[in-house]
Formats: sequence, C-alpha cells, structure tokens
Amino acid sequence: MKPLRNAAPADTSTHTTESHTGDSPTDDPSEPVWRALANPWRRRILDVLRESPRTTGELTDVLDTTRHQLLVHLEILRKADLVLTVAEGRVRRNYLNAVPLRMIHDRWLSRYESLWSDVLLDLRADLEAEVKAATRPVPTAEETSLAG
Repeated sequence: MKPLRNAAPADTSTHTTESHTGDSPTDDPSEPVWRALANPWRRRILDVLRESPRTTGELTDVLDTTRHQLLVHLEILRKADLVLTVAEGRVRRNYLNAVPLRMIHDRWLSRYESLWSDVLLDLRADLEAEVKAATRPVPTAEETSLAG
C-alpha cells in the first residue's frame, strides 16, 4: 500500500456554486457519503476498518501516515456517518458503519443492477444459441441422401 504521507490534502470544502433551492443536487442526503468516498485515502481507511475496528494509533501505523492527516480524514468519514468512533478510556476505537454504503447501493446501484442483469442474461442466451448453431454437426453425404 502507498503511504498516506504523499496524499493530497483532504477536501474539507462543503460549499458549491449551486443555489440551495430544494431541488439542488447538494440537498441529497447521500452527498457527504459520495464526497467521503471520492478520496482514495479515505477508501483505504474504510478497507482497513472493514477487516476489524482499529484505534486511531493502529490506523496511523497500518496506513503509515501522520496522526494529523488521519484525523482530518476520519472527521470527514465521521461526518458522512461512515465511521463511528467510541472512546474507551484514553483510547478511541474506530468502527466501519456500512449502513450509508448500503443506502447508496439501494438508492443508486440496485436500480441499475436489474437493467444489467437483464442485458447480460439476453447476451448469454444469444451467445449460447450462436455456439449451439456453430457446433451443430454437419451432415454427411450419406445422411443428406437418406433425408432427401
């Protein structure tokens, strides 16, 4: 894995040039999740947390990054509700919260899954028909004379 030390600064901006009229894309409650997932370093943090909960110090070691940079990324992940941090005495343990990911899946990805499933099933049927037609044995001269 590449170290986080070389990562670009975390995108902490929340402003857009769009108006905030109820129909704006920025009113989408999944927007913080998309913003958090847009950064490869934050996706790496989620991958590590998927394996098991980690303390902030453990994450710093595993990802070979500075504590400050990790905390900036963790804060963005917390705001997106992708990471839950529980204080256990002096230690803070970070947990992956997959619920927002499931909501993204249900809202965005699942509606396209059925389209692709249908297309892929049709493609499979077409290809199997072509293979079947191409592998049909060619009748011998004797078989053609008997048939006619």
